[in-house]
Amino acid sequence: MPLSQQPTCDQQKYAPGMGVPFASPIKRRKPADFDRVAPLGHFNKKRRLGEELRERQARAHNQTVPDVKPSLAAASPTPLTLDDSDGVFVPEPPPSEPTTETCTTDELTPTPRRTKPDKDANSFYNGWARVLPGLVEPYLAYETATVGAIPPRTVSEDLRPKCACKCTVKSHVVLCLFPTYFEKLEAQSCKCESLPQVLISRGLFPTAPKKPTMAVSVHLLDLFQALFERSCDAVNALASALKTFYRRRGYAMLDKKTGGFVQDAFRRPLGSAIQWYDNLQVRIERQLEEALVAADTSVRHKSTTSSESHPQLASTLNEPQAPPLTSHAAP
Repeated sequence: MPLSQQPTCDQQKYAPGMGVPFASPIKRRKPADFDRVAPLGHFNKKRRLGEELRERQARAHNQTVPDVKPSLAAASPTPLTLDDSDGVFVPEPPPSEPTTETCTTDELTPTPRRTKPDKDANSFYNGWARVLPGLVEPYLAYETATVGAIPPRTVSEDLRPKCACKCTVKSHVVLCLFPTYFEKLEAQSCKCESLPQVLISRGLFPTAPKKPTMAVSVHLLDLFQALFERSCDAVNALASALKTFYRRRGYAMLDKKTGGFVQDAFRRPLGSAIQWYDNLQVRIERQLEEALVAADTSVRHKSTTSSESHPQLASTLNEPQAPPLTSHAAP
């Protein structure tokens, strides 16, 4: 039966009893007359066996066998090869002469695996360490303004610095990822307000500390954090799901050179944004804890000062109070 007419398991007809056993479709295999690869040292082994065979035949017929030098045997124009299929000796082409090219030590030595951050990683980390402190205030202002409300659609006119001074404005094209769509927007920055600060004040977290070309909505990052608290860290799954979801809604990333679909356009930017957005959240929590500790210390200091100025009031407050009177029913 041809492969195209081979029935599948769902196409098998019903048969009573034990039924008809299903035969798997025949796989297409490579034809038998493919090129065989001789193992290493096969020619030398065959030459030694041939010499031993001739020596045994000469002894059987009481004949003398001339000495065969390895150089002459190796230079034999038509050495014999044993065909495994039918057991017949067939001619084999002579081995090619060894090339004079030699491999250098650098080509043979494998590249060592990096165990410490390199120069680029340190520069990337130092850049985020300088940028994050300036993102706290704009982020908190955006969260305060949008909590409990539906955020409006972000347009290019919103991505402008708020400074009143006449600074030199620079324009940037940023690809913005929102929960239901992505869009390229034109953002501006100046000397007073950097591009990451402009983006975070509109609810967009940059994917790089310097000149980011992509930004992710903080609402999308909050959704990922909520999923991470209930499942696991799946940046690859989120990037693949966003690509599928965007494409179903009619938003597709295309390559400028080839015009085809970009297969993996969001994984690395999303990973960077998720990592450093979490660092921003940790920095805010630490500032909140420091503010609470400072307030508690201030209250304790004021209570200690008032007790020293009014000792009678402090002694009254420190006296143990009698337990409240309770009535018990008679048995």
